[in-house]
Amino acid sequence: AHTADALWIASRHPKTPRTRVPDVLTAIHHLATLPYPLGYLEEDRLAFAAYQLMRSQRVSTNAIQAWLDGFQLLTGPDDQAETLGGANAEHFLRSLYFRFRANDGEHPWLEPIQAALDRFDMFLLYPPPDIEE
Repeated sequence: AHTADALWIASRHPKTPRTRVPDVLTAIHHLATLPYPLGYLEEDRLAFAAYQLMRSQRVSTNAIQAWLDGFQLLTGPDDQAETLGGANAEHFLRSLYFRFRANDGEHPWLEPIQAALDRFDMFLLYPPPDIEE
């Protein structure tokens, strides 16, 4: 449950070259999309690590945007592994969104995070049919 904590510490360690810091975002993405349920509030810990890293100015805005753009559902709702990975990603992105919202109010990253969240919203992706009354 402390992998996210270790990733954040590694990203800010003075001996970690800045060129390696984006690798931490890649690792967070991998962990946040695993195809089995996360435990021990790991999605919140990952979101906190990403939040700190996004605010640290150790990663370019373009790299962060590309990383957020990488959160995508790859298949339909019938793929169990994709559904679990998507649920993990959605929970992670929600936690990241609310971390920014709570700590920074109207932060510029809120809209891109919301756009990433929308790519996992089943009601947006697969709207229910209109029901006539």
